[in-house]
Amino acid sequence: MSVIKEVVYKNFGTDDYSSKELTDYGGSKVYLISVLGGTYILRISSLLSPLENNYSALKAINSVFCPKPVILGSIGKSYYSFESFMSGEKRSYSEDNLKSLIHALMSLHSITSDSCGFLNSHSNSSWKDFFFSTFLDNKLRVFLTVNDSYKFLKPWIHENFPDTPRRFSLVHGDFSFTNSLFDSGMVRFFDFEDSFFGVKEYDLAMIYFMELLPENESLELFSDFGYDAKKILYFALCIGIHKFVTARDERQRSKRKKKLDMIIKKLRLE
Repeated sequence: MSVIKEVVYKNFGTDDYSSKELTDYGGSKVYLISVLGGTYILRISSLLSPLENNYSALKAINSVFCPKPVILGSIGKSYYSFESFMSGEKRSYSEDNLKSLIHALMSLHSITSDSCGFLNSHSNSSWKDFFFSTFLDNKLRVFLTVNDSYKFLKPWIHENFPDTPRRFSLVHGDFSFTNSLFDSGMVRFFDFEDSFFGVKEYDLAMIYFMELLPENESLELFSDFGYDAKKILYFALCIGIHKFVTARDERQRSKRKKKLDMIIKKLRLE
């Protein structure tokens, strides 16, 4: 019996269902499941942490612009979660689409916490310690090993870490058009496996680095919505280092290095 069949039978008491694989990302396999007249998203992983983090984020948000958490469990050596299915269409960049995306994101960022860290295990360390240990230290070391001419970045990154906010915002962690749906004037977000409580500008830095956005106009737009452009560039630099190290091939590394150089120029670090 397949893991999907076991999971569906365990939770719905039937093996009469249909499934469609949607993606295989970060160790989690994601399926569209139709069973007993309902439609759900099923995540299956060998790791509990990303599923638990996604499930905890959806519980904290509890809003129509995100899926509803349904079940989190385990079967054998696998972990799984069910969440509600959301309708909508994916869109690419346009100024109006980006404005709609940011407007919805502000509702997410309005959810705050006194402590930083992943939702399934808030950190007892400072925001700076959490950020460096989780996202940057190892990747920066590898990056500088293969890019000796960028060694000036290490002291600058440590010395110019942005001020810590009084309260931490709920950050999507992988904010993009890819993880968003547009439906009847509403924007909905999904895939919160990388979410955490931290500095809200991280989300804008992610989409700024990973998407093909106009360099200057998008920063101005972020600022118009109340986000700090300098913080966005700082975190975009850090994200760029991380993404360079994890690039799948030389072509992707070259593309990301070019974007990194653009951000370094904007920060006037050359």
